[in-house]
Amino acid sequence: MPMVFLFLKLGGTIKSCIYIVNPSLLHCGTPEADGTAWLTFWQAIGDTLQGFTDSIIYFVFSSDLRNKMWLGLKRCCKIQKKQTALQSETRMVRFKNNKSTSS
Repeated sequence: MPMVFLFLKLGGTIKSCIYIVNPSLLHCGTPEADGTAWLTFWQAIGDTLQGFTDSIIYFVFSSDLRNKMWLGLKRCCKIQKKQTALQSETRMVRFKNNKSTSS
């Protein structure tokens, strides 16, 4: 798992090393900087994905959190099923009432 974090952080690390060796390579608008622009995107995406990846890994490996999420999801689905059943029942009553008044 740490390899994922190292890969995500690698763009920023390479960019920092290039800046230490030759700062002119990273200045915008210079022909030399055109070849390193992708590092900026890699750093921007990689740094933000570290938190997302951390939360996914925590969710996958934490059984307590996973159980709480599934219980909440089941509870939510039960409430939804009850509401759907209630709506269906109400429709049936209305249909029967309409049918008996039109006869």
